[in-house]
Amino acid sequence: MGGIVLNGLEKAFGSTTAIHQLDLTIVDGGLITLLGPSGCGKTTTLRCVAGLETPTAGSIQIGDTTVVDVAAKKVVPPHKRKVGMVFQSYALWPHMTTASNVAYPLKRRRMPREQIKQQVTDALKAVGMEAYGDRYAHELSGGQQQRAALARGLVSAGDVMLFDEPLSNLDARLRMSMRSEIRRLHDKFRHTAIYVTHDQHEALAISDQIVIMNGGRIEQIGLPREVYDRPANRFVADFVGFENLFDCLAVESTESGPVAICAGGLRVPVQEATEGLEPGCAVAFRARLVKRARPGEPRAGVSVRGRVVEAMYAGEALRFLVEIAEGEHVTVDVPVARYSDSTTTNVGENIDLFVPLPDIVVVR
Repeated sequence: MGGIVLNGLEKAFGSTTAIHQLDLTIVDGGLITLLGPSGCGKTTTLRCVAGLETPTAGSIQIGDTTVVDVAAKKVVPPHKRKVGMVFQSYALWPHMTTASNVAYPLKRRRMPREQIKQQVTDALKAVGMEAYGDRYAHELSGGQQQRAALARGLVSAGDVMLFDEPLSNLDARLRMSMRSEIRRLHDKFRHTAIYVTHDQHEALAISDQIVIMNGGRIEQIGLPREVYDRPANRFVADFVGFENLFDCLAVESTESGPVAICAGGLRVPVQEATEGLEPGCAVAFRARLVKRARPGEPRAGVSVRGRVVEAMYAGEALRFLVEIAEGEHVTVDVPVARYSDSTTTNVGENIDLFVPLPDIVVVR
């Protein structure tokens, strides 16, 4: 097998540049996810690796083979890259059975018939579809169609598997099941894999590393927990779900140490957890980590008072929007399990909020 190296990769469509000087290395057997909003360049990057798009500049290496080198005018065609790909639309031929769909890329390579039969059998068994080989696509459920597409990707793959938002057409429960299935298959076959999604929960569940993209550039690369807990900048913090973001306006000295004055009147002690907080930075924290302050409780963090202006039921939590200054709000999530008549919060009520210092992240 082998890893994947993208060096100085660029792709332009007319006057629009979709990828800007992108450098990325995926280790042999690793699974990385390209995560970002629509138009960030993640799918274009994947299509360049697959050979479905030709870069404007840069190079791509798969294992020991350079499949693209724009400067040298070298482009290996898609069918010679031995890359398996699973599409968002599944892309199953309607006139073929499941087994025939899986066998198709092997027939294109003129593989011996008995070898094709064995590989198809093994792939269908790997995805739990051995009993459905004779069925046509319209006779399969959405989840079964996705498994068939996975099986075809497995037989196509030499060293590399590529996934282009493969779960976006499935319902929530099936998506969770298929996440586990994709991770199980990766752990079994250890292909080097690139997975594209805009769903952060999907990325967190299956990835060895996550690459956050925006505007054709990489914003952050890290382990799932690093990206989730310690975003590199404001864009990443907002994208991975830090609902509260407040600019630092000034830092003043007090008897107990420096305190950052942030938008909305937040006063944030500059200590080890908030080191580097200064004008030009911002503090970020998640709605679920905001607590309702109780009289007399010790508070090592940020306290603020505000008025509830909106309340919304969101399934597992109740979400409150609390105005702390004109045009400035704190979003608060209270788990339904912790909510009772004794803690009822009504729109129009003034409440005291508290955020522990370790739950605050400094971003630029």
